[in-house]
Amino acid sequence: METFSLLENTYKKMLSNHSAGDITFMGDSAGGGLAVALCQSLPELDFPQPKQLILFSPWIDATMTNPNISQFADVDPMLNSDILVGAAQRWAGEETGLIGDSLPLTSKLWDWRISPIYGELSLLPRVELYAGTREILLPDILRFNSLLREAGVGSTLHIGHGCNHVYPLFPTPEAKSAIKEICEMLK
Repeated sequence: METFSLLENTYKKMLSNHSAGDITFMGDSAGGGLAVALCQSLPELDFPQPKQLILFSPWIDATMTNPNISQFADVDPMLNSDILVGAAQRWAGEETGLIGDSLPLTSKLWDWRISPIYGELSLLPRVELYAGTREILLPDILRFNSLLREAGVGSTLHIGHGCNHVYPLFPTPEAKSAIKEICEMLK
């Protein structure tokens, strides 16, 4: 994918001026998933992992097949799983319209570059996850956190109770607290 080539080349340039231990990848929503997938691609290039990943509501499973997502559909004011799957299918260059149980196993949405939850997790750097309790991505983020820990990756889940998708990016008291934490992580 052209996007990966661009990001990998950018990271290579960063490494010529900075130690990997001084670099943090951050991303929100689809950008969070992309940051994870980029880290998963680094071992193939013999590039070192950055110090850490800081992710705000990462979209790490574009298939949207987690059965617990339906519990959040009525409380999420921002996201809709059918629209997200359609967007992911367009990103992957696939025909749109096949969702849920009708999503074939041959779909590109199962590929770790689109849905990094299905990729190799054990080589990832430390991960800080931020998610709200009012977002349909929460079930996948909870699962991702568990899978990271099973793979031996240090991971901390920061839950914004009563918060929406990418809550640290909004002008709220919860966001102010999250940003303060993140600034400490970046020191």
